[in-house]
Amino acid sequence: MKKIVVTFLIILFFFSSLGFSKNIDVALFIPGVIGGNPIFELMTSGVKSAQKELGFSLNIVEGGYNPGVWEDQFKALALMGKYEFIITVTEGMPQIIKKVSSLSPTTKFLLLDGKIEGVKNAYGVKFKDKEMTYLAGVFSALVTTSSMKYANPQKKIGLIAGDIYPAMEGELLPGYKEGALSIDKDIEVVFSSVGSWNNPGRGKEIAVAQYSQGVDIILNIAGASGIGIINAAKKQGGYVVAVNTNQNGKAPGIILGSALKRIDVSAYETLKAAILGKIHYGITIEEGIKSQKIDFTLDDPYFKKYVPKGIQDKMRDTIEKIKDGETDI
Repeated sequence: MKKIVVTFLIILFFFSSLGFSKNIDVALFIPGVIGGNPIFELMTSGVKSAQKELGFSLNIVEGGYNPGVWEDQFKALALMGKYEFIITVTEGMPQIIKKVSSLSPTTKFLLLDGKIEGVKNAYGVKFKDKEMTYLAGVFSALVTTSSMKYANPQKKIGLIAGDIYPAMEGELLPGYKEGALSIDKDIEVVFSSVGSWNNPGRGKEIAVAQYSQGVDIILNIAGASGIGIINAAKKQGGYVVAVNTNQNGKAPGIILGSALKRIDVSAYETLKAAILGKIHYGITIEEGIKSQKIDFTLDDPYFKKYVPKGIQDKMRDTIEKIKDGETDI
């Protein structure tokens, strides 16, 4: 009898929580435009999944391409006094949240893919970007030392960035190098910056130059400039590895793999936990391979088709060793 009562109370709590959430207003602020941006698309998908389950009211605001107006837009959203939770994304938002949070102390601010601490009504989720590029480095090293069609004997791999910024210098490039050297200490990493996130022509020029130097696979972290990198790979006969989202289908056999950031899952879990009162504010947590928020496209059909099984197995083994704590990054 006691067991039945406990079960009934759990069910009652669950349904009352759903009813409670229907009276909650949530805003999603996108610092940019959703369409064409895989990270923003994943973020929106995760938030909508939480909405579908919990039934809260959702307003999605796109900030547009001009970063100079984001702070005013975000402030206006917070000062409406309507939203219990405002969720947003990227490293461009912490300073804006810090400024705005004190003006709207009853609003809870949720930041994904960024770090914010010491703000009593804000909570951050930071992805371990070094782990993401470590996987890309391991993969690139396995490709360049393989007998694949475009692999050459020179043991050179590339990374092309849209620009140089703290995370690139402190996490992304070091992670790529560390992953590659874990496979072969003689591998050389060639690094270049486009100087723009939206210059495919310049991206292509730099990629052609890298392939001409003996690089056979390039890690593409260049935004829209990366279109040029893919075109160069097709022209020169080279490979590409991508980050953040699964981009293998954009150029099957050229983009061999993608290191993934599961921002959709994190958005869903974070917002759900916040609404159910399971979050402690004022901190940023880190998510990575162990929590399955950083991954690789191991089950993608193009990956399975174009990547030799030995490399596939080695990537699975690498991820499992990190999860088990055998490999420390």
